[in-house]
Amino acid sequence: MGLQDARIPVEPQVWLTQRYRADLLVDGWLPVEVDGASTHATPEGFEHDRERDATLAWFLSHPLRFSQRLVVDDLPFVVGAVRRVWLGGPPRR
Repeated sequence: MGLQDARIPVEPQVWLTQRYRADLLVDGWLPVEVDGASTHATPEGFEHDRERDATLAWFLSHPLRFSQRLVVDDLPFVVGAVRRVWLGGPPRR
């Protein structure tokens, strides 16, 4: 069961700033990233992810990051983790 099946409002590939987009955006405030090892395991990819995380935290919320393997092998865990954070509501500013 995926996020939509779990009735979690989600949009794919949402631009959040001129430079960064989220793989998924839950309910307009919770960015979710799915990382494959080939792109994110390089030194450049690692640095880019940290810069993006800091930018997203400044504007919205710290993104939830999951490996592609985890999404494929244990989707119920991913859906449960997203649901728990989402139900907690957006961070207070």
